[in-house]
Amino acid sequence: MAHPSAEELKIRPLKYSDLDEAMALYAHARQYMADEGNDIQWQDEPRLEELMTLISKHEIYALTPFNADNQLAAIFAVHQGEDPSYTAPIEGAWPNSEPYVSVHRLASSGTHRKVFERVSRFALGFTGRVRIDTHAKNQSMKSALRRTGYERCGVIRLADESLRDIYYLEQ
Repeated sequence: MAHPSAEELKIRPLKYSDLDEAMALYAHARQYMADEGNDIQWQDEPRLEELMTLISKHEIYALTPFNADNQLAAIFAVHQGEDPSYTAPIEGAWPNSEPYVSVHRLASSGTHRKVFERVSRFALGFTGRVRIDTHAKNQSMKSALRRTGYERCGVIRLADESLRDIYYLEQ
């Protein structure tokens, strides 16, 4: 039987009471990535303190079934304003310098299809422009980025010296 669509989910801010389930969802995502050959990304991340900060800044969201607000199907962060990681790609360039939001920390339980498409539409609602990065080994995310119409723009180096492919979508 096919998984239901993410269209059957609502988006709401992540709450402090969600933290245990959120950490379990990120552990599930880490294992999924490792099983897919990406055992580098998110080794110890995100940390609980980071999620608490994102909640306090109103920058992290949950996708939940309409009839089960406490069941997390996915989590993601949306940062409004300039993202320091994105200021100077070491390869390539962003297509413009217009205001944008960046999407980070997307994790899905795997129970619904088209989660990334739903997240992208939500993020586009802020400025009409989204930037995102992913590890070169994250084949599932790269596939979702292509399917959703994102353009690969180059590579950035993060503070920990790791490299990430960068992508852009404009409405």
